[in-house]
Amino acid sequence: MGANGYDGTTGTISYSYATGSVTGNSSVGGLVGINSIGSINASYWNTTTSGKNTSAGGTGLTTAQMMQMSSFTGWNIADTGGSGAVWRIYEGQTYPLLTGFLTPLTLADVTATYNGATQSGTTTALAGILGAAASGRDAGLHSAGYYSTQQGYDIAGGNLTISPATLYYTATPASRLYGEANPIFTGTVTGFKLSDTLAAIATGTAAFDSTATSTTAVGSYAIDGSGLTLATTNYLLTQATANATALTITAAPPAAATTTTSTVTEAVAATIQAVLSPSTTDTAGTSPTTTTATTTTTTTTASTDSGSTTSTITEENTTAAPAAKPVIQTITVGNTTVQKPANEVLKVERPRGRALTCRAG
Repeated sequence: MGANGYDGTTGTISYSYATGSVTGNSSVGGLVGINSIGSINASYWNTTTSGKNTSAGGTGLTTAQMMQMSSFTGWNIADTGGSGAVWRIYEGQTYPLLTGFLTPLTLADVTATYNGATQSGTTTALAGILGAAASGRDAGLHSAGYYSTQQGYDIAGGNLTISPATLYYTATPASRLYGEANPIFTGTVTGFKLSDTLAAIATGTAAFDSTATSTTAVGSYAIDGSGLTLATTNYLLTQATANATALTITAAPPAAATTTTSTVTEAVAATIQAVLSPSTTDTAGTSPTTTTATTTTTTTTASTDSGSTTSTITEENTTAAPAAKPVIQTITVGNTTVQKPANEVLKVERPRGRALTCRAG
């Protein structure tokens, strides 16, 4: 006695299983009690529910094994809905079900991004559906927890897919002058969810650097972060958008004018004052033009009927000497200091009867 009793024909038992309880005093088995000449293949019985560890044919499985698709080798069976297979099994929940007695049902899949909290897929309240909606916290695929019994539903979809969140190397903006070395760059890692911390999800030390050098042209350049290795699939690690222009290189200012400083005595100061007096300095503040005079005298003597006549012709040729170049110096007279930049002309302002005053300009 068994699920199929006595098989005394040349018939075949294929792709079948038995789960019921079997009782009897003789010729009993979990799937077949007696088999003389028949063929039994790809058939199974539940050793737990039948109470029998032997059978005249077939393979005995535990209840857990009876709910695993891998146990039914060679069967036209699927563990997903809408496959079109002859058999449907809800892994870990049911024995194989004949799809011909199931009503197709498709639930919407849900996609989400990791946020540190538990998230859920599509829910349904249809009668005859057991289990629960898909749920999960970590990034990855979370299958729907719904299932059905025979003459229920062939359920497809309802899965929850959680994609990783993004962490960003975020550089602190920096600037420097052209020709200078890069400063020490700093930054942070941003984008953590809920109570997640860098120490809990990554190894290494974050560091920030730039490919720009002291000879890199004026402009904006990237400061990028590196040095971390993620220890979780819940995050991706990338550069913040603003990092691409976080370093600003500006033009260096022109070099300062070169000056010299001289300290003179009161006597020399008096001489300088005389040279720079209004009578020898033009109104534009430039040094006066020095002239050199050359005098030529010609004497001519002529004889006439009335006597000798002498004529003297005197010619004066004046040649202008080039103006002196501006003097680059600082002059200190007593407690007064006069400074003149290299590219400017010293101007002298002194109303008559007042002390000498000098300024650059």
